[in-house]
Amino acid sequence: MILFLLVLIFGAQNVGLVDIHFLRWRFEIPRSVLISIVLLVGVFIGWSARTLGDVFKCKPKNS
Repeated sequence: MILFLLVLIFGAQNVGLVDIHFLRWRFEIPRSVLISIVLLVGVFIGWSARTLGDVFKCKPKNS
């Protein structure tokens, strides 16, 4: 419940629009949406890096 309240406060304080320019595209989105997207992309990259690290981890050979 406390986390939900903090998310609501965060969203209410970051309602201003932000201009995004990417290549030839330009659009506006609320700042809270932009921060949430960046957070989700960061979590996905971290999860992917950890998973790939586990897959390619060198296993010691038994002698």
